[in-house]
Amino acid sequence: MTTGRGGASELMLRLLRSTTWRSVLWVLVCVLAATMAAATFDGRRGGSAEEVSDLGLLVWLVGILLAVSVVWRRRWPHSLGVLAAVVTIAAPLDPVAGLVLLMHAVMRERSWRTAALTALVLAATWVSTWRDLQGRTHLESFWRIFSQDTTDMTPPDQGPAPWWLPPVIAVAMVAAAVATGWFRSLLAEARQEGADHQAQAHLLGDQVARQTEREQLAREVHDALGHRLSVMAIHAGALEAHSSSSTDPLARSARLVRESASQANADLRDLLATLRSPDEPTTPQQGIDAVGDLVDESVESGMPLIATVRLDDTRTLHPQVSRSVYRMVQELLTNARTHAPGHGVRLVVRASAAAGIDIETANHVSDPHRRHSRPAGGSSGHGLPGIHERVQLVEGEMYVWLDDDQVHRVAIHLPWVPAGPAAEQVASGDAR
Repeated sequence: MTTGRGGASELMLRLLRSTTWRSVLWVLVCVLAATMAAATFDGRRGGSAEEVSDLGLLVWLVGILLAVSVVWRRRWPHSLGVLAAVVTIAAPLDPVAGLVLLMHAVMRERSWRTAALTALVLAATWVSTWRDLQGRTHLESFWRIFSQDTTDMTPPDQGPAPWWLPPVIAVAMVAAAVATGWFRSLLAEARQEGADHQAQAHLLGDQVARQTEREQLAREVHDALGHRLSVMAIHAGALEAHSSSSTDPLARSARLVRESASQANADLRDLLATLRSPDEPTTPQQGIDAVGDLVDESVESGMPLIATVRLDDTRTLHPQVSRSVYRMVQELLTNARTHAPGHGVRLVVRASAAAGIDIETANHVSDPHRRHSRPAGGSSGHGLPGIHERVQLVEGEMYVWLDDDQVHRVAIHLPWVPAGPAAEQVASGDAR
């Protein structure tokens, strides 16, 4: 039963919102008005109530055409309104069609065209009402119906109507049409404003929900990784303290682990701050000038690495591109350390405003799955798709392949984007 009621309510709501039933209603009203106008016209000419004259039939057909034109009231309200007003003045018809078109013209726009149409419809209504009140009985005049007994087939002559009655009726009818159109226009604007506010409320609700999810994710990441990194740093510090000397390889490894854990903890806090408030600026991140530190850390950790780093005038490089280069080199070294442990790595980083930025790595792999080149985005390495995305964000190029000597090679070229307002189109690739 609930489903049936819901379906009936939805069907009723759609019918109320549909313009089809309104069009049918307005056409029927205009047809009725045209029929009464044709009948009273024959009555004023002394015709019989049982027979319709040819001229009365012609007037009725013209009224039917005006009634049908109301269907296009929303598309051409001004043009059809002018036509209806002119026809009403020229032919003995009621001004109902013109009033309906005027109402929709006011709903559509409030301009000089609407004001001119209002004056023309007022004149047509005045003429039509004056012409109708020339009849002396309700058989000859529509407005006499309100002052005579309509059951009397031979009503008495009521005499001429007061001179002021036609203009009063005309002003009242036109004012009602304009007020109705104005009210419906304000109602439509209020409905649209309400829909906009509802959409904005939904958007704010989605933002709050996403912010809540970020907060929850940040807490989970902090609880899971922050504690482990802190424990790692503590144990590495204890191992370093109990070493025999500071030059002991074990002491150097322990110090490197402790410093890496502390740096990872700091990076984690920055990432969590960005996750909680993505629109707020965070602490400065490392850029291309810190690539040398990455090389030193990798060598100290025991990684067999041969690196060539040449950086020229990096202060003029856009900070976003600078951070992206650092993250790319970091990910490339991590990728080589993870997937090819113990194998030598060759790293080349060259950056200059004239030649752009080139990053190359090469390392032997122990278990290659392919011997042919493959697209960067389709690499099986976990970090290469992320690097490829950063390269695309700064409109660079990236190539990944495995040569015949079982050497995994990565070559990246990035354009040199100078710092300043002209480089604001660089997307937030570091956040990706």
